[in-house]
Amino acid sequence: MKYRLNLLKAIIKNSFYQDTAHFVNNWGNILSVVAYMLTNILFIDIIYQNINTLAGYQRDEMLLFSLLSQIWFFILLGIFYKNFEILIQSVNNGQLDLILSKPIPSLFYTFFRNLNIFGITRDAMPSIIILWLAIDWSNIQIETFSLFIGIIILILGIACSILFNFLVCLPVFWIGESLSIIDLAFTIEDNAGHVFPFEGWNDFWKVVFTAFLPAAIASGISTSVILGKLPALEMLAVSLIVTIIFLILVNVLWKLALKNYTSASS
Repeated sequence: MKYRLNLLKAIIKNSFYQDTAHFVNNWGNILSVVAYMLTNILFIDIIYQNINTLAGYQRDEMLLFSLLSQIWFFILLGIFYKNFEILIQSVNNGQLDLILSKPIPSLFYTFFRNLNIFGITRDAMPSIIILWLAIDWSNIQIETFSLFIGIIILILGIACSILFNFLVCLPVFWIGESLSIIDLAFTIEDNAGHVFPFEGWNDFWKVVFTAFLPAAIASGISTSVILGKLPALEMLAVSLIVTIIFLILVNVLWKLALKNYTSASS
């Protein structure tokens, strides 16, 4: 554990230096995020000028859903997604050999080799603050217990999305390419779980986007639990089981992928 913490510290330090090297790009990222979020809020306001609820959600509840979706987006895409792209490239150019030859935990390093924590915090904060201020919290009734369980489900949902996107990378070990696959998976996940609230899907798609492509857990289910629309403990149990299953799949398939990789290299 101490070795992993020291490795993580070195990765964060190196990622900080890389991210702060380009001043103009940093401001460009912030401005684009702010513009997107203001447009998103305007779009929601326009919709709710003509209706009172959408899939059972009032305007401020929908903004809360958008807030949790943004947290999922920035953590997954801003921190982990690049590492998965690097993994695919490493398999193709042979750099994975160097990683496997070093006395480091390869799976751990694959997940955390580039942690853009500073950059993603810089880009995420304006978006999150704007959404937070846009919500009229007096219109939302939230119980402390539901909020606590909802936050845990949010964390589990983000973990599930990270694990799922990692699994989508692994075909590169057999077919030599999976960038297009992971791009497609992310697009489906982003639109399925983070554009439409959980109540907007029928029972079939609710199962698909919870158990097989866990797009609905991070923001859809967590928002519903926080608002008291879904039973908290039941959804927590479902989210925990899905997370454990994906953890097992990652460990098993990673070993199979490395076995195939070493066999191909030899």
